[in-house]
Amino acid sequence: MLQAFSSVAKLKSFSRAAAGIGVSQSAISQRIAALEARLGTRLLRRENGQFELTAEGAAYLETVDAVLDALRRAASRVADRRAIVRISVLPSFARCWLAPRLAMFASSFPDMDVALHVSDDKVSLDDGDYDLAIRLRPSADRSGESMTKDDDVMIAVAAPGRSNATSHASDPFADLPLLADDCGRLGLPVWEAWRSWYRLNRCDRTPARGFTFNDAGLMVEAALSGAGAALVRRSLVADSIEAGKLVSVGSSFPSPGRTVLLERPRGRSTKAAQRVARWFLDASCKA
Repeated sequence: MLQAFSSVAKLKSFSRAAAGIGVSQSAISQRIAALEARLGTRLLRRENGQFELTAEGAAYLETVDAVLDALRRAASRVADRRAIVRISVLPSFARCWLAPRLAMFASSFPDMDVALHVSDDKVSLDDGDYDLAIRLRPSADRSGESMTKDDDVMIAVAAPGRSNATSHASDPFADLPLLADDCGRLGLPVWEAWRSWYRLNRCDRTPARGFTFNDAGLMVEAALSGAGAALVRRSLVADSIEAGKLVSVGSSFPSPGRTVLLERPRGRSTKAAQRVARWFLDASCKA
């Protein structure tokens, strides 16, 4: 009855209100009549072929709309509690960025089930398997929403005390193995990023050997353990640098890749997934 009254009041037509709700015009008329009988007053009057609110109807409409809005919000919260948001996440992002924030994430969505799938395989959000995906894309590819507040950069990092820029001015990592991301998904030669870093920092070395990783997160863990110097996207090590677990050496240069959040089109995305997406974007901007 309340929905019928609100629709007629706004559309000023029984037929249009009936079409909008998906019932017959006679059903709308019966519901309005029953509501007026229950309240003991007229809510609508017909003028110039349209239905207008009486003074009592206008006052009642404010309360009805507030009640309907509250019911919609309550229904959305119930749906969110039942919802499972499925997210496919890059291994490096899961290990370096998401894992340290899982407690904060969980506290933001205490009534929501989240299924995390860690992979760098290509996924299609249209097939229904995942609601969101976090992937690494070439910097020139501007699809998705960036998971960094600025364009990411490549920096060389090592555990404190492991680099020696003073004793080896020509190579601060002369005594360390170099750790490299294979960059296969970006179509770059394995050691090209390290060569760019050495050219930029005017160091006398042409790196061509060391350890290569298909998981930048594992490479970062190796650097944290003191196993070598890693050239890595700053977004993956910002927390470790701030905590003093890694130190950055030399100048940075633009990253060949972007970490992006991919969502289903709005018409097919659930409200729960939209809330989670907003959390990811807000949290990444604060990082």
